[in-house]
Amino acid sequence: AMQARSAGLVFHSPNKIDPAPIAPGIDEIGVYYQDGRTKEWIPLKTERVQFKSGGWLKSAATHNIVKEDMNGHVDGPKSPLALPTGVNILIYAPTGTQPEEYDLIRFREHSNGREFRVKTGGVFHSETGSDRDEIEFHPHKVATQMYVFTVPVDIEKGEYGVLPPGSSNVPGLSNAGKIFTFSIPE
Repeated sequence: AMQARSAGLVFHSPNKIDPAPIAPGIDEIGVYYQDGRTKEWIPLKTERVQFKSGGWLKSAATHNIVKEDMNGHVDGPKSPLALPTGVNILIYAPTGTQPEEYDLIRFREHSNGREFRVKTGGVFHSETGSDRDEIEFHPHKVATQMYVFTVPVDIEKGEYGVLPPGSSNVPGLSNAGKIFTFSIPE
């Protein structure tokens, strides 16, 4: 309850946090950041992620012994949203979804976009998951379906995203999904 109050969440009864809506601006499933000045919760920017296979040549040359990699690609070199370190991020998850199913990703930056590894191809097998580009984070529950974590003060400057569950392993019709993005400026 004390964590919820310090995160700007509103109590509607002494023993319970009312989840709908508990704070202005949180009215649908998504990922939000807390404005440091106003303490309001504001949605993170959503960008389209395109999933692309890589390493086809190494896979073909080894007769599929070495499997292909899969990367997520987001257009544009920077997120349209710059946030400070130490900002609170709130995940309003769908029913039945745990916060551990979300990934906090650090993008590898390129001149025309940002990328992260979704699946690493290996010898005879491939491993799913974005471990190579994933940042460890520890969200804590503040209300039904709502979890908060703080972006570390000592995090590296760069481009980041919160990847919702299912985005990387169940891409849409055009091999696309969504990711919530932000920058930590230099």
